[in-house]
Amino acid sequence: MEHLEIDYYRLRDKGLTNIILSIFSAGLLLYALDIFSHAVWPLIFNYLEANQIGHWKFALFGAWATNIVVFIFVNLAYAIPYKLNHPFFEQHKIMKDEDWPWI
Repeated sequence: MEHLEIDYYRLRDKGLTNIILSIFSAGLLLYALDIFSHAVWPLIFNYLEANQIGHWKFALFGAWATNIVVFIFVNLAYAIPYKLNHPFFEQHKIMKDEDWPWI
């Protein structure tokens, strides 16, 4: 119950405008995902059937490829600000005279 109270106060403090914008953006994302899925999935299934690729192979490779792509791009997204030594990120370092430990 404590987590629900924390979320309630967090959302209340954001204000009605931010809540409405959040709901709208989530709905827009789901709508765009629906349009994208209706356009892409038939092409994927046709390709799988034409090349006699099992759905389990596609699911396995797709999960693996998604994992690799997300891992690479997220790490690149975090590495760029750290390599630039931007003051916003540098102010949060505990040991100011040393590099970040993961670089």
